[in-house]
Amino acid sequence: MPILPLESAIVRYPWGSRRLLAQWQSRPLPAAEPEAELWMGVHPGAPSSSGGRPLGEIIADDPVAVLGASVAARGGGLPFLFKLLAVEQPLSVQTHPDARQAAAGFDREVAAGIPLDAPQRNYRDRNHKPEIICALDRFWALSGFRAYADILDLVTEAGLPEIAPECARFAAGRDADALKTFFVALMGLDAGRTERLLSQLAAAADRRRDERPEYRWILEILRLHPGDPGVLNVLLLNLVELAPGEALYCGAGRLHCYLRGFGVELMANSDNVLRAGLTAKHVDLRELTDVLTFAPQAVAVLRPEDAVYRTPCRDFRLSVVDLTGGGVYSAGTDHGFEILAVISGRGTIRTSTPGTALDIGRGDAVAVTADTCGYEITGRLLAYKASVGAAGQE
Repeated sequence: MPILPLESAIVRYPWGSRRLLAQWQSRPLPAAEPEAELWMGVHPGAPSSSGGRPLGEIIADDPVAVLGASVAARGGGLPFLFKLLAVEQPLSVQTHPDARQAAAGFDREVAAGIPLDAPQRNYRDRNHKPEIICALDRFWALSGFRAYADILDLVTEAGLPEIAPECARFAAGRDADALKTFFVALMGLDAGRTERLLSQLAAAADRRRDERPEYRWILEILRLHPGDPGVLNVLLLNLVELAPGEALYCGAGRLHCYLRGFGVELMANSDNVLRAGLTAKHVDLRELTDVLTFAPQAVAVLRPEDAVYRTPCRDFRLSVVDLTGGGVYSAGTDHGFEILAVISGRGTIRTSTPGTALDIGRGDAVAVTADTCGYEITGRLLAYKASVGAAGQE
């Protein structure tokens, strides 16, 4: 098959940017409304197409030729979804189930007669949803619970008398069970206690706004989500600032929240999200706590090794093609299905078949099918590439 230029849809959420995606695609600024994500893949919510044909249809016509024999044999079609994320305001605090939890939860909700599109539905499919986010500019996120001592230090520093009893119980335990009890208590406070606690938190953050970035984020989130206890996760989770080219991997059970920035995101093709606040969508605290891992989770900032961001997930692999200084990128004949998104610059992608070449530049995305012979990219550009992970991974 030839190289497939992709037409991909933009998904609009209130937390999106009116500048970042429009600028990437060289459209007039600002966009008419916030643009949050550009999806590259076959997800029914916003499927890509090529030449007017849906990408899913192209794959279904010949899965072995497009995806490769090993991926086609797994069933389920394209296992990943590739995105550009334009985050102007914080997303919901959330986590994702593992494959076993997803399958059991989906079947349980089907048996209960909950429609797939019901607002209270937790599991939209039977798949897990690990993901990696790679920064294209400065990118802020919350990711994983802090060490027990760090949580206590930060909560004590803030000085929140409304939750002094809960803090004392957590300090006495300092283990996973104590953290779970503490988290459930904070997220489940009645309206009166929540109002008093957030008032104390706002006052502390205002006094200490120049001491830590956490306090500035607390003030920003309270402005956007007044009265939402999800803001308390700023005290519980690691605050991370990624430089361009740095990435975070998020596996099952890891509580996280993307706060601001522009990045490429690659994930398993799933819609399973369990939320913990900063959203008008359904929050199921019981299901959330059943899925969460209540243990300190250090932040591992990923950088490319031989141009690849190493993760344990077999559904996807993120790579970088950096020709900003010029040169040639060559791929042999043993590659699988790949999607490339050009972040900056211009170049040409050509296969070893004579006459098969396509000029590409910032704002373009192309798919390379598994049966495409070897190809090369020349020019001066920066691109990110999504492909399927190696066999033997999770």
